[in-house]
Amino acid sequence: MDLKLIEGQRGKQHLIHKGFELVIDKNGKEKIFWKCTFRYKVGCKFRVHTDINNQILKELGIHNHTPEVSDIYAKNLMSKIKKKAKETLESPAQILTSIDVSF
Repeated sequence: MDLKLIEGQRGKQHLIHKGFELVIDKNGKEKIFWKCTFRYKVGCKFRVHTDINNQILKELGIHNHTPEVSDIYAKNLMSKIKKKAKETLESPAQILTSIDVSF
């Protein structure tokens, strides 16, 4: 299934599912409840339940907007750049040329 975790702007995990971005709503012992990042922007009520290994258990609702693929791609790229900058002493130019831009 098309499922990936990326780090959000504030360091929290975001789930990418079928081209849509979701954030954690609730974190239980055996399940994680995710909500669409467009929940408050456009009232999207799509939700996903995953187990602690990020396997999808349930999908609820449908999205009322199109996927923001370019935003997700940009967030993923920025996350990779920030992670590499924290881990190495390379210059910004070296980091930018060495980053894998694939998603």
